[in-house]
Amino acid sequence: MNNENYTRNIYNLIGDENYNDALKILDNELHTYPDSTAIYSLKAYCYWQQEEYQKSCECYSKLVQLNPNNDHYKLLHSQALYKTSQYYDAMRVSFGVQNQELKPKTALLQSDIRYAEEDIQSTKSILQESDQEDENIMIDQAVVLFKEDRYEEALEKYNDIKRTHGFSPEIQYCIALCYYRLNRFNESLTCISEIKANCARTHPELLRSLTGENVDIDVTGNRSVVQELYLVEAFNLLMALEYDHRHYREAKDALHELPMRTEEDLDSITLHNTALVTMDEDPSSSFSKLTFLLSQEPPVTETFRNLLLGYCKFEYYSYAADLLGENSDLALKTMGQPMLDFLDAVLLYASSKEEAYRKFDELCKAKADILRRLLSQIEETRKTQDEQQQTQLTIEFEANVSELIPILMFQAKIFWDLGNYQLVELLLNKYADFCFDNRTWKLNLAHTYFMQPNKMQEAIQWYEPLVLGEQNLLDVEAIVVANLCVAYVTTDQNGLADTLINRLTDEEAQKVKDDPDAKLYHLSIIHLVIGTLYCAHKNFEFGIDYVFKAFSPMHSKLNPDTWFYAKKCIQEILRAMSMRHYIMPDNTFEQICKFLDEVDKHGKNIESIIDMTLNAEDARENQTISFEARTIKSMFLRLYNF
Repeated sequence: MNNENYTRNIYNLIGDENYNDALKILDNELHTYPDSTAIYSLKAYCYWQQEEYQKSCECYSKLVQLNPNNDHYKLLHSQALYKTSQYYDAMRVSFGVQNQELKPKTALLQSDIRYAEEDIQSTKSILQESDQEDENIMIDQAVVLFKEDRYEEALEKYNDIKRTHGFSPEIQYCIALCYYRLNRFNESLTCISEIKANCARTHPELLRSLTGENVDIDVTGNRSVVQELYLVEAFNLLMALEYDHRHYREAKDALHELPMRTEEDLDSITLHNTALVTMDEDPSSSFSKLTFLLSQEPPVTETFRNLLLGYCKFEYYSYAADLLGENSDLALKTMGQPMLDFLDAVLLYASSKEEAYRKFDELCKAKADILRRLLSQIEETRKTQDEQQQTQLTIEFEANVSELIPILMFQAKIFWDLGNYQLVELLLNKYADFCFDNRTWKLNLAHTYFMQPNKMQEAIQWYEPLVLGEQNLLDVEAIVVANLCVAYVTTDQNGLADTLINRLTDEEAQKVKDDPDAKLYHLSIIHLVIGTLYCAHKNFEFGIDYVFKAFSPMHSKLNPDTWFYAKKCIQEILRAMSMRHYIMPDNTFEQICKFLDEVDKHGKNIESIIDMTLNAEDARENQTISFEARTIKSMFLRLYNF
């Protein structure tokens, strides 16, 4: 191949974003031309596009060595050093750039370096001395405002950029993020919709909702396009919006909209958010993802916090304690002292509930003092009609309520575990002035009333707005809908329970029609909870019939949660039989045996308990649902023939 065709071949590979093949050819050429500026320049570009910044940095270092008077290569070398977090060397190299035409880019890079070093004051100084109408300078100024939690001012700056320089997916995403921080969720959703609409116009093949499930998109070849369109950032922000509003199905759908990628090819933010939305159904996998992300440099900021809270949520306190002990510096840097004090109390809960209660109480009282002060300040701003200050204080108030809630709930859990629901009720109501609009607080107060048989009507009053206020019942936790149904039944309002069940039946049918592979458990949980209620009242035939309904069809309804409720009903029957309080009819016995055989058949690779140390396929025999079903059946056979 002559030189002209050879060069054309390399540039064609680079133009097609086939960087690996281009690099192979360039590496081979280096043997012939070991000091070729052109080869090192192309290699550096390829590595940069592949985000292999360390290798790109080495190439630019060589280019500076070969061309000591070329300021362009010095600037690129400094940028590569910055990308590899070598901030001191990046700044040192940038000072060597003397070309006046490169000064704007150099100043921009220097501000980025100082920002990465968290030297905000120096960043501001550099930006103030730069061209105030330059788009990149304006962007950096907005970034600094955002960093300082001045979201209104950052939003104004980004809107100025949009008005001056026109629409761009990057700026539109930043505007959406500002709206998100300001709790102006509808405006944020509108911005995300515009990013999606822009992609639909220019690159519809990248949206799975337009291409369909069976179309395989080569994301590797479109990486730069995906980056320019800010699809990953936009859909991850959409996921966060839906997740914050407990629309977990929609949160998963937001991530699902992104082009198909293997787990190994996922960016760190998407992998982190995937771990969050799948934690309840597969905690083992989620913990593995977060642990992997924690080992990367630099880790996603929220990874450490969410891994710790995940361990605490599933009561893996020893794992949480080890993680905290091994990363004390990271903990203080990423979470701050208030969160660490909370986690200390949580970990203390496992060994000394009395001491944990005292610490939780101190934290709650301290947070209450802050909230009272903020309420007073908000009231003052209403009188002075200072809307911007009022917005800022309201955001701060809501953030502090969000910090109070987990502390309060862990404190209440101590009484809950003791079965002292009256004290739980008193404790929750103690903070009603601050938490009255918080869904978690309202939900747990409803649960507390539900656990007190003489307060079922109060439970209904708190459950109904949480359930009936939702447009889609599938967005409400299954156990919440189930508890409301049971509350209706126990207060002789069976008609309302039937209405709720019928509405849910229609929603599940529509969802299955739209997505045949959807896993839906709401009706199953409702049937199981109602079945548990009847079994607790010794109406075993009626109760077990509800259990059977909950597992139709067995292959899609059997999981650790549904099996847990089914076991409770069956064990209640076993207890009554063992005490000679219940004589089981033959047909009921046959139905239960048939049911347990089906559970045995479909539960061989399903863990009966959530154990983050095991994958389902690695579950030991005595930890599977199948094993438990056979054990329970053997107990039935012994008692039935006794």
